[in-house]
Amino acid sequence: MKAQQLAPGLHVLEGAVNTGVLVSGRKALLIDCCDSVTPERLSALGVDSVAIILCTQHRRANVAGAYRFVESGTALVVPEGERYLFQDVDAYWADWQNRWHLYHHQPGAQVLTRPLPVARAVREGDVVEWEGHAIRVLDTP
Repeated sequence: MKAQQLAPGLHVLEGAVNTGVLVSGRKALLIDCCDSVTPERLSALGVDSVAIILCTQHRRANVAGAYRFVESGTALVVPEGERYLFQDVDAYWADWQNRWHLYHHQPGAQVLTRPLPVARAVREGDVVEWEGHAIRVLDTP
């Protein structure tokens, strides 16, 4: 899988879900983090550590690679309305309707199977500032 440079310091790592990589020095901010995002792939972009992962949504495919980074101290930023689908997945799956009636539209079967600790939840208009960059949150329900 390859990486595409969009602008100096801004890349897209191709995968099951493409991951945005904003690089500053040897650090990165990721936008989503599928399971094909590895320290080795990031190293090829000159990245030694991931400071923040911005999650666009709760689906497993979008965040399956985040565990290894969050366990090493990376801050996870998620949509406010989906925070519980990151942190409280045990409660979600404890509800029998979410285990046995998977045909009920959303959130559905793509909810994580184990929790991810959230550093910050954001909503429309919030700004995430990092290394001189300001990223404005847009809700896209």
